[in-house]
Amino acid sequence: MLSALYEAEVMHQRFAPARRFAHRVFYLWLDLAELPWLDADLVCFGFNHFALMSVHDADVIDGRRLGLRQALVEQWALAGLRLEDSDRIGMLAFPHVLGYGYNPVRFFFAQDQTGRPLAAMAQVTNTFGERKAFVALDWEQRRGGFVLRCPKHFYVSPFFPLDVDFEFVLRPPGDCVDIEVHDYRGQDHLLATRLSGRRLEINDLSLLKAFVCHPLVTLRVMFLIHWHALRLWWMGLAVASKADNPHLQTQVHEAHHSIRPTSVS
Repeated sequence: MLSALYEAEVMHQRFAPARRFAHRVFYLWLDLAELPWLDADLVCFGFNHFALMSVHDADVIDGRRLGLRQALVEQWALAGLRLEDSDRIGMLAFPHVLGYGYNPVRFFFAQDQTGRPLAAMAQVTNTFGERKAFVALDWEQRRGGFVLRCPKHFYVSPFFPLDVDFEFVLRPPGDCVDIEVHDYRGQDHLLATRLSGRRLEINDLSLLKAFVCHPLVTLRVMFLIHWHALRLWWMGLAVASKADNPHLQTQVHEAHHSIRPTSVS
């Protein structure tokens, strides 16, 4: 089986002002072709229905309309990559826990039937429910993954301007997971985020253990986002409004009403 569970740590390192946040989490690594089997075989996991932990077509951009796999295939096609029916897609994400699901970012990887990496994608979600896809097609052997640097043009944090760059280093999960996301403004490194962890077998026992060790992990992630934001605000960092500069919030799906006239929905 290719699907797995990862015990992991997410670390955020700000450089101006210097501030480090880290918290323990777990992620599910799901081969999309295995979802029907996982749904049928595991009591604690569900696909498109309520369970202790579940994932849904609607978790991805256009998934409600197209289905999970086809929605991802079309996102890659927009970037110029045509996937074959035999190519495999894996998703690294938090599941819905007891029905509640929030993922700041879901990671996707495509490989051919021989296991050769083809592409990666990060779908970022903000606390307004907006989503944006960042597609990485360039493999850098030196960094061992797909690397993409591009304008963010998406409202993720009120403490960062919209004209910064994202840099993704998306390494396909194996025995370990190691993924990086950086924020740059020109040559200035503003923020480094790293997801790292170790692979475990996915079964009912490991899912139960993950639930006990990290209860309501998705709700906790949402709480931590707001708690860290409150601490930064208390430190005196300037806050930008969601409605500021709608022209710099582009290719946004499920756009918030404050920018809807200039966004893709």
